[in-house]
Amino acid sequence: MRKESSRIFESSVIEIITRCKWWMVPTVWGPVVVWCQVKAMEQGLPTSALPVALLVGFIFWTFLEYVIHRFLFNAKSSPAWRNQLHYVIHGFHLKHPMDADRLVFPPVHTAAIAMIWKLMEFVLTPTWMPSIFGGALFGRIISTTTSRVGCTDTASA
Repeated sequence: MRKESSRIFESSVIEIITRCKWWMVPTVWGPVVVWCQVKAMEQGLPTSALPVALLVGFIFWTFLEYVIHRFLFNAKSSPAWRNQLHYVIHGFHLKHPMDADRLVFPPVHTAAIAMIWKLMEFVLTPTWMPSIFGGALFGRIISTTTSRVGCTDTASA
């Protein structure tokens, strides 16, 4: 057990963008969730449909998170480069679960997941898409804050 987070990378820039306090996720993505709901209403989604769209997005995130963990984060890999990549993406979190700076996936990396926005544009109508995407981001916030439960490092809270 360490009080401070271990350094993984030589590059200070990479080191900084791989660290994240748990509260950064709702701080960064909470306003985006709200913006998505406003955008959906501007596109014509009735206010009464917002809870349905949010729920659909939340369910989508839950499924996506399961798939990512099942087939990417917990996949067995044999080439050395895949093992190293896995360790950087998820393995450190598993090996050091009490490291408060690497307990959650940083917003910088979640921005890459935001490419889902473009994929959703092909499948969903412009009216529903922003709200469903916001629901997925809300699911991301919920999964992050609930993963915080059990971390004993109260100094970072």
